Amino acid sequence: MDIKKKFGSASFGEDFILQALSCSPEPTSIYTGTEMTIQFANAGMLSLWGKDASVIGKALISAIPELEDQPFLAILQEVWRTGKSYSVTEAPARLIKNGVPVTDYFDYEYRALLDENHKTWCILNTARNVTLRRQHQQQIQEKEKKEQGLMEEMAATLEELTATNDELNSSLQLLAESREQVRTIIEQAPVGIAMLKGPELIIDIANPTILKIWGHQLADVQGRPHEIARPELQGQPVNQWLREAFEKGERKTNNELPYCCVTVTDCGRLL
Repeated sequence: MDIKKKFGSASFGEDFILQALSCSPEPTSIYTGTEMTIQFANAGMLSLWGKDASVIGKALISAIPELEDQPFLAILQEVWRTGKSYSVTEAPARLIKNGVPVTDYFDYEYRALLDENHKTWCILNTARNVTLRRQHQQQIQEKEKKEQGLMEEMAATLEELTATNDELNSSLQLLAESREQVRTIIEQAPVGIAMLKGPELIIDIANPTILKIWGHQLADVQGRPHEIARPELQGQPVNQWLREAFEKGERKTNNELPYCCVTVTDCGRLL
């Protein structure tokens, strides 16, 4: 159908409409017939195709043969047959630009224009290259995916640390309970027992029996180095033996060891 007849006004005729479409910033083209003859293509659409104005008047596939194995012609023919417009976003299209195959992504629409009998008389094609937008969105998605992965790793690490901390607290609790049990056993033992810790041989535990043997009160010796807490042992080999046992990790056993304590004037026996 003639565009001028369609609009029916010389002041708003074919030339005026085509001039308006030519000035459109959006790539725009018009097709007619089942072969999709290119009746019009503005500069934006020619640039998108990588073609010049010589394609106008040609069938779409003849003008742009690289579209032959792509879905565009079949979609256009369906729009022409049914009169139902078609639009899509971020659809790939392979085109030849400067002799080089290029795949770009487009938002485009095939709008069927119908006559008074509801028959398609032309298809208006508008398109927008959204390749850069798509790449930007993909970069954002990849960044978000990476950040999500890091967050999940951090959450898993935190969960592991929490579990480890719980296990450590449980172990410390068991150790404390075990320590109290050992202290109770030592304190109730019928023989003299003392526990010294660290290189300074700090008196940590001393049961009543050993305190009686030493001739000291617990408050006087607990938490103090053995050598300082028991000055009466100066000149005797006991402290030297204790240091050697700590440094070498070797047990030293003495039977009927004579020693002098502060509560008697002669020597007793440490069994």
